[in-house]
Amino acid sequence: MGDFSCHGRSIPSAEVQDQQMCKHDRGLDRNRDYCDDQSFSRSGQHFLYGCRDYLTSGNHWDRMAVEDRAYLRDQIPLTLNFHLNNMLFKKSPEKFWNLISSRYAASPISDRSAYETKIEKVKTYLSPEDVVLDIGCGTGTQCDDLAGNVKQVTGIDISSKLLAIAEQRKAERKLDNVEFIKTSLYDERLKADGFDLVMAFFVLHFIEDTDAVFKRIHDLLKPGGLFISETACLGEQSKIAGMLLRFAVHLGLLPKINLLTTRQLVQALEKSGFQLVDKIKFSENSDAEYTLFARKA
Repeated sequence: MGDFSCHGRSIPSAEVQDQQMCKHDRGLDRNRDYCDDQSFSRSGQHFLYGCRDYLTSGNHWDRMAVEDRAYLRDQIPLTLNFHLNNMLFKKSPEKFWNLISSRYAASPISDRSAYETKIEKVKTYLSPEDVVLDIGCGTGTQCDDLAGNVKQVTGIDISSKLLAIAEQRKAERKLDNVEFIKTSLYDERLKADGFDLVMAFFVLHFIEDTDAVFKRIHDLLKPGGLFISETACLGEQSKIAGMLLRFAVHLGLLPKINLLTTRQLVQALEKSGFQLVDKIKFSENSDAEYTLFARKA
């Protein structure tokens, strides 16, 4: 097999790159083991795969040594021995999510049984007249699955491509009480005391100021309203994983990530005027996160 072209640039074939692998830095080889660490959540793996796709396109490819190109094509780039310019994800997370939207949408739910159990639990808190807000709704899976139990569901996200997939799936299921909006939590169209339930699944770890977000959610909920969240608590993972994530964020390879713990989240909720009513792990997987159910006091 010969060389192939990417964005009009010639890239050595896999055979040529394999010949260079003997020169590969031992430090990078050691970090391959970290890439396979089971402590990484499903969402974290999506982020890192997105970085790989971004780095192996365009001018970034030409800045790498041949052996690093081979490594990046086969492994997730957690440690880099080259300098990259114009990294976009730290300042524009939307570009990151748009980049990985197709892969994210195509990936199966890692624990289908746990997900279905969680949705059934959420439904026990709902009534037919409820109005629901899903923060960081992505492709709209939770919105669609709960639509039959409530009056209205609104999903918000910053990624236009994820929302396009959400709209397509909503149309396929013929749901007329679900809407998707490309916006942030602070959009003035989201009115105070306007929602019976607010959900945030695997989104809070992208937010620096959780206190401000919890205050906003508290304001959006009706008196006695419920906030349900599930968060990748990366602060509870291995120190190696935390160090590598911080390094990747520092380089701009990932959107900003807050290394939270479950205890920190519970304390922040209580500080913001919520009362924790339930805390459940729906999956038996070792890396499963708690789902927190908190009511507006």
